[in-house]
Amino acid sequence: MATNYWKQERKLIRQVFFSGSTALKKGQGVCYDRDYGTAATADTRRDRTVELPSSSNNRWFAGVAARDYPAKSGGQFIEIYEPGSVCYILAGQQDAVVASTIFTCSAATGDAGRFGLAGFPGRGSAMALQTVTVLKGSGLDGGGSVSSKTLTDTNAFTNVEVGDRIVILGGAGTPGIYTVASKTDNSNVVLDSAPGNGACTWYAIDDTEPLVLAYLFDGEESGLCEWITPQDNDEAAAMVGGMTFICGGVTLSNGNSTDTLDDGDVIGLRKGFLCKGTIGTNDHVVTVTHGLQNVMNTTSGAPETCASVAFDAANELCVLEWYGQKWQVLQCEGATMSSS
Repeated sequence: MATNYWKQERKLIRQVFFSGSTALKKGQGVCYDRDYGTAATADTRRDRTVELPSSSNNRWFAGVAARDYPAKSGGQFIEIYEPGSVCYILAGQQDAVVASTIFTCSAATGDAGRFGLAGFPGRGSAMALQTVTVLKGSGLDGGGSVSSKTLTDTNAFTNVEVGDRIVILGGAGTPGIYTVASKTDNSNVVLDSAPGNGACTWYAIDDTEPLVLAYLFDGEESGLCEWITPQDNDEAAAMVGGMTFICGGVTLSNGNSTDTLDDGDVIGLRKGFLCKGTIGTNDHVVTVTHGLQNVMNTTSGAPETCASVAFDAANELCVLEWYGQKWQVLQCEGATMSSS
């Protein structure tokens, strides 16, 4: 009895109602629907109803599905493992190293609920308790390209086989999960449907869906993570809070891609931006409505204002925190800040 108890994971189980009609995979993350129903009506279902992560619920992480659930029209009751549990997470975007790799649940359209690259710690992030090879290939720098059903990325598909999954996160391709229908060579695979044409940010996983034993962090909300694609002379809006990965590989011929970081709504809210590849010709520019840099003005002795942050190359990073009246830049590496 003692030996069996010693091997049992610590699981915090809760029954909730999943309002979506799609299938759920074991270990897939879900978020509470905190604005469920009529806003003026007191409705306790807001604490029992969950949905797939998105840019509108990314600060309400609920937990992960305890098992596979088939699609069901009108939704269904499911069991989840809440933050604080040791359980399996549905993994992607990176391999796992025991007691080292941090995963954060994705709110992106392409792989909502799957755990990918690390964002902030807290609810919605997890630490791997197992070493697992998750990826069979990846092009997270935006170096791949799609033409009709053919995905091309030089020597990136060595380990990819027919039937494997290609997860497209952004670029010219429509985000989503595709199946490898055939493999031309180590640089070209043919997908089961056409994502679009142009630059592509992607990763490949086995068709068995990789699971990683992990500890689900508790505490403050991580805000989850997302991937956005810069838009040529147009807006590419980021979610409030959490980590936003900016897809590379795109060329902005006509003007900057833009976004506005609105004021925060709670002290301590964190927001991060990390560019994952080269952006050509113009930049992705985030306007900061009220912000301060982490450097002082040599004349006034006061912090420099931060009016915008521009990204155009891989690994450019900016992390900010809301202090009640302004965003404070905590770290900025490579990205170009401008003052008002």
